[in-house]
Amino acid sequence: MSKDNKSNWDQAVAKEYIRMRDHNTWQEVDCGTIPEGTKIITSTWAMKKKGNGTYQARLNARGFEKVNGKHYDKTQITSPVVNKITVRIILTLICMAHWCVMLLDVKGAFLCGNFENDEEIYMKIPQGFERFYSKNAVLLLLKTIYGLKQVALAFWGEACNTEEARLIYVSTLSGRHLD
Repeated sequence: MSKDNKSNWDQAVAKEYIRMRDHNTWQEVDCGTIPEGTKIITSTWAMKKKGNGTYQARLNARGFEKVNGKHYDKTQITSPVVNKITVRIILTLICMAHWCVMLLDVKGAFLCGNFENDEEIYMKIPQGFERFYSKNAVLLLLKTIYGLKQVALAFWGEACNTEEARLIYVSTLSGRHLD
């Protein structure tokens, strides 16, 4: 990696740190205050140089290190789905009503979800963030981050708490989805 590349990746990591800090994604805690037997997960980086030449770094928790039944409930794992017919009906209604449709890309969308059942998930200090924290620190996650098993459910739950979403959102015994 050249010096120029390294500084670009360092800037991308710094942007991710600022995004997570601004979202109050975690809180620093001392290792000695964590309950005995608590699983402390690790993290990894997903780095990408985009087509427009910008550098993007995303921190991902290694959610696979958690054990079903001990660290999360398998009902917390979900992937929101939508029926193709539902999309067509909504787009038809939009056209008939002469509404405007806009695409929205929310940076860091998965950083906004809240955990259900007051879960406590601890994560080791991510590589590149060590300079911001004390040596004996770990992070108590306050919000969801990429890679956690619960992230899609938390994001979907937050997204569907709007009045507009309640018009088309259906919650069934088999799961949450748009029908």
